[in-house]
Amino acid sequence: AHGNTTTGTILVDIVDDVPTAYANTNSVSEGAQVSGNVLSDGTPDVLGADGAAPGGAVTGVATGSNVSNPVSGNLGGAGIAGQYGTLVLNANGTYTYTANPNAVTTNAVDHFVYTITDGDGDTSTVTLDITVNNVTVTASDTDALVYEKGLPAGSDAAGNSEIFNGAITPAGGTGPYTYTLNSSATGSYGNLVLNADGTYTYTLTHTYDGATLNNGITTEQDKDSFTYTVTDAHGNTTTGTILVDIVDDV
Repeated sequence: AHGNTTTGTILVDIVDDVPTAYANTNSVSEGAQVSGNVLSDGTPDVLGADGAAPGGAVTGVATGSNVSNPVSGNLGGAGIAGQYGTLVLNANGTYTYTANPNAVTTNAVDHFVYTITDGDGDTSTVTLDITVNNVTVTASDTDALVYEKGLPAGSDAAGNSEIFNGAITPAGGTGPYTYTLNSSATGSYGNLVLNADGTYTYTLTHTYDGATLNNGITTEQDKDSFTYTVTDAHGNTTTGTILVDIVDDV
């Protein structure tokens, strides 16, 4: 009331709203591809009031599990090679992981860490772990059984018993399958034709015992052999062997 004055200062403390990232997991079969978004999958990452860093919230990715320090770079492009496959992580959080075929013998985990950064440079670093599931491709086939009597000079040349038709049966992978003959198609006693669908034909071209056809009732086991590889749609493989038994002419 009498005009006396004093001055003071009001101080304002501002608590920074830092980002919080949450660990991510995913899984994929050997040779296959999986995709996701580290920002939104599972528990969504939080950028806070400052928003994302210029260029995108995700600012780096690296292999391993060490989250004690932020990581930078390795985004987009050809990606970053992990232990069992390749990860392509983008600044907007989207990613694809492509597992290598035949990469594991039991289920295994590929470990990555990534960092998110907000608009004023605060960071949060967490893991992205991808389980690679083992794929066991198998293949079975039937031993070829052919008869010398079906040869042109044999006792039943018209019977075509010198020819055997069979098929490789794959399992455990993802079709379609491809079939590759690893050895020569020309064996010691005949020829093998392996078709694109896994069927095969073996044709005996000459006798096992020599020029004489009628030399006893004997089945000669495993006298020709042909190795092959079966590959599934994701590049996983297995190998097998077609064996040939030859029945002597009488």
